[in-house]
Amino acid sequence: MATVKIDMPDELVRRLEGIATRERKTVQQPAHNQLRPFAEAGAGYPPGPPAAVLRAAQAPPQASAADLDDLDAAIAYALPSQ
Repeated sequence: MATVKIDMPDELVRRLEGIATRERKTVQQPAHNQLRPFAEAGAGYPPGPPAAVLRAAQAPPQASAADLDDLDAAIAYALPSQ
């Protein structure tokens, strides 16, 4: 297994530690569980802005309904008319 060092905010580390404690796992196990769907979802997309938007939308904290409405409006504005 490869080793990857990821710098992350202290708050996220505390959340992972809390999950690991509750589930009686190492911190790495819940991190792997949370990253796997993210990595698999992005595997079918080329690198670039669409993949970044997908990652941002799926990453904690979840966007509010108003944030998603703003995102939809921005995407609609950026797309050429058909």
